[in-house]
Amino acid sequence: AVEPNFEKLFGLRVISQAETPGLGGRIAEKEFQEKFRGKEIKPSLKVVKFAAAPNEVDAVTGASKTSAALEIIINKGINTAEHALGGSK
Repeated sequence: AVEPNFEKLFGLRVISQAETPGLGGRIAEKEFQEKFRGKEIKPSLKVVKFAAAPNEVDAVTGASKTSAALEIIINKGINTAEHALGGSK
């Protein structure tokens, strides 16, 4: 979910996944998902090794492809929603 102004994430929930337990499967853990709350999404959200910027979240260690895919899914969803609602993208 994004905040109404499309500037930050309100939150993230992964409701289904089929990743390796303890690795990519960590994306379904509440602790990991809470890292996304309040993160800036402009110009885009980044899932990186060492998050330092307001639009960055730490990737899952040992699951670089899962982390990269999650970044793509989130940014594509944000862009689609913003476009559908008449936003700037």
